[in-house]
Amino acid sequence: MPHSWKALTQSQYPWEEDALKFIRDGLSPSCPICAWTNFEFMALSGAIYEVDLVIAGPWGIFLTEIKSRPGEITSSSGSWVWNDKGNRWTADNPLPLANRKCKELKSLLQRQQAFSNDTVPFIEPLIFCSHESNTLRLPDEQGHRVCLRDKKTGKVPGIIAAISRRECPGLRTFTRPPVEKPQLRAFVRAMEQVSLRPSSSSRRAGDYRLEELLNDSPTGTYQDWKGRHATIDSGPKLIRIYQEGLQSEQDRAILRRVAEKEFRILERLDHPGILRVDTLTSTESGPALVFRWQEGAASRSLSCGP
Repeated sequence: MPHSWKALTQSQYPWEEDALKFIRDGLSPSCPICAWTNFEFMALSGAIYEVDLVIAGPWGIFLTEIKSRPGEITSSSGSWVWNDKGNRWTADNPLPLANRKCKELKSLLQRQQAFSNDTVPFIEPLIFCSHESNTLRLPDEQGHRVCLRDKKTGKVPGIIAAISRRECPGLRTFTRPPVEKPQLRAFVRAMEQVSLRPSSSSRRAGDYRLEELLNDSPTGTYQDWKGRHATIDSGPKLIRIYQEGLQSEQDRAILRRVAEKEFRILERLDHPGILRVDTLTSTESGPALVFRWQEGAASRSLSCGP
């Protein structure tokens, strides 16, 4: 299998392009790998997932999320905290979402003809903290599968060592390459057969332009996005999209009733800690609740759910 690197689109962020270049240049040209960068896919549930990099080689298939914020990375109440010259920034631990993307992509690939008589190899998540100033001060359980730039000295795992030799906490070690050539060829064919789309800053849900994924329901029932109306300047919105996906018509009807029930409950509420719901609309992925955006407030699902 030849060395292949396919960018479905160029990243709009120069630091992300720099991180991808570091990986591409760091891997040996003789290493039989295939890579896909900057794409999104629609899962069987109807959820939309954006991916920075999937790289497949004899030592594993890795879905890699890039985080390029500078500073020391610590943990607080399960979240990640970046500290840089007195500036502090907090975000959710990126590994659970990356792991969910791995599972959803594997389920999608399993339905392709390339794997009609075989099983998709395990897709493993990696988090690449790519800024040169990054240092890790994460607890052991949160530091698994987290990599910095490769350095000649130091004990912190490098992204190239993780991809090419599985040298990273949380990755199982093997005495021989765990992915055989027929599996790699099938994986490449399946990635060609599935509907991968270039990452887009203009993804839509009905009349709304989706800007940022804020929350991915662990049950796969809905996704919360930050977005804006495509034609009316009405400010940012939180858009909760209920995922109909490939469910049966009966399950789709149940999901629509859940969305309608939640809308009826929330439109009567007026509380400073709960986002006000504006409307219930239809999208290609399923019904969606549109909330007024307010920093620090939360949308709450008050119904029991399906």
